[in-house]
Amino acid sequence: MADSKSVSVGEFKGKWFSALRLGKTSGKTGFDALITSAAVRKPGLRMTERPMKLDPGHVYVLGETECAYIDKMSPGEREELVGEFVRQKIPCFIVSDGIEINSRFKSMMDKKTVAVFKSEIPL
Repeated sequence: MADSKSVSVGEFKGKWFSALRLGKTSGKTGFDALITSAAVRKPGLRMTERPMKLDPGHVYVLGETECAYIDKMSPGEREELVGEFVRQKIPCFIVSDGIEINSRFKSMMDKKTVAVFKSEIPL
């Protein structure tokens, strides 16, 4: 159960679905993960670091640069990236600007029960 400073991904989706014009791109999993910070982040160049250092509990936005980087990765590199995201305890991702995210990446995130949303608006 979420405390007063956190909200589940499912609650976030319910509250912000219309305003952010969210659509779910991965399966029906990951809604129990907790968002513990109101600040939204973009991983940017940190996606190239090993070990990657992200702020756990934040919603992360994947924009054009991040999606292009994911597209250029080999399947093994993409799997390693997903593992890093899971280890960093990122509750969910929003792909902005209506960008299509790599289908293998979506599938991997779904298997790891991390929600990936798509927004038609720039974030």
